[in-house]
Amino acid sequence: MVGLAAESAEHKTIMIDATYLKAHR
Repeated sequence: MVGLAAESAEHKTIMIDATYLKAHR
C-alpha cells in the first residue's frame, strides 16, 4: 500500500513537472 501511494505521488509529480515545463516554455 505504501509503495503504491509513493509510486502514485511520484507519477503525479512527474505529470505536474511536465505541465509546468510546458506552461513556462
